[in-house]
Formats: sequence, structure tokens, C-alpha cells
Amino acid sequence: MSLPRLIALASCLGTLAAAEAPTWAFDGTAHPALTNVGGVTFAQPGPRRPDYPTFEQKNASARFNGKGAHLVLPDTGPASGFDFKNGDAITLEAWVKLDGLRKGANVYLIGKGRTKTGSSNQNWALRLREVAGTARLSFLFADQRGGWHRWTSDAGIRARERWHHVAVTYRFGEPASVRGCIDGRIIAGEWDMAGASTDEPVVDDAPVWIGSSMGGSAGSSFRGWLDDLRVHRA
Repeated sequence: MSLPRLIALASCLGTLAAAEAPTWAFDGTAHPALTNVGGVTFAQPGPRRPDYPTFEQKNASARFNGKGAHLVLPDTGPASGFDFKNGDAITLEAWVKLDGLRKGANVYLIGKGRTKTGSSNQNWALRLREVAGTARLSFLFADQRGGWHRWTSDAGIRARERWHHVAVTYRFGEPASVRGCIDGRIIAGEWDMAGASTDEPVVDDAPVWIGSSMGGSAGSSFRGWLDDLRVHRA
């Protein structure tokens, strides 16, 4: 990660990973640990100089078709680096260019669990939620008793605009710690569904999916381009 990007993330979220976070740069080829399901397209134009000066002029991204295309990363077992419990901090960030968003949709950028329709094993997820024609940041998890907890930002981005940097940070068990960020600006938001909670999140060995959820349903599938997707344990 370049120094300008570190400074931007620090100024927005007030936290940085102590070690290099798992990163998917989508630099033109599939990551060897990821399985491509449904036709994610690589080697697509990404954010580039001069408009996005922290990227190279030939920087590439991945395009998701909004019809179930996604990437799968298997979990490595108990206490993996993608398992989060109370007391653990998580920061999810990505560069996003949205091609479209159905009314009422909740599309996944990345999430762990809830890979089947009707499943409730969502350890964590970063999504875009359609509200009033905008794509709002949405952080979602399920607790061990089956309750759903969703934080949605008060502002969002629009389809077919420029590239945007989006991020959410949270410490599990501390609902007031949640913070969202769009293009370097902190965005307020609210918890709904089962509300703010100190309950322990559900944790199992479910895989991480990028770009979709719930069996690849259209309502949960991202349509657009992703780049520089990161998961920090901080």
C-alpha cells in the first residue's frame, strides 16, 4: 500500500492494520487462491493516473456481471484469519465503480458465510444497499442466536459515476465503534434490523465470497468493477 493511501485511510478511519492485509488487486489475472464462479472478468480498466494518482496508468480491475458471478476463497479452518469474534476489529475497503443497482437490492462486495439461500451464518459482510437511488455502505453480521445486525450509511454513491473508495471499520461487541468512509470522508449511519448489539457474531468455517451471496442470487450480486479489495484485522 502506498504512503498516500495509508494516510488517506488513517485520516478517514483512524486505524491501520499492524500487518499487511489480505489484498486482491485484480491486476489482470485471477488470484491463485480464488475460484471464479459464473464468469468474473479480469484485465478490465481500473482506477488509473492521473485521476487516481496512487494507481499505475495501466492498473486493471475485475468486472462482476450482477447475475451471480463471484469469487470464492475457502476458509482454512477454526481461528482462521477471516474469523472474527467479539473484541476483534475489522476494516473492509475497496475501490468500486458501480454499473447499476436494482431498487431495494443489497449487493455484496465481500462477505464470509451466508453462501446459501436461507442460511444465517454471516460472520461479516460489506455490501452496497439501494436507498433512494443511491448505493449506501452496508455492514452486516448475524449473532449466534440468529439475530441480524445491519449498519447502513446515511449517504452513498451512484451508478455509472467515477471510481469510489469505500470502507467500513468495526470492533465486534462495540456497536458504537462502527465507522464508514466514502472517498476519504467519514459517513454517518444507523443500525437497524435487530439493532446495535454486543452479542457474539456467528463464526464457522464458511468460505469468503467476493461479489455475491445466497447462492449467487441476482438481488445480492454486485454489478460493476472492483479493485484493491482488502480485509484488515484492525
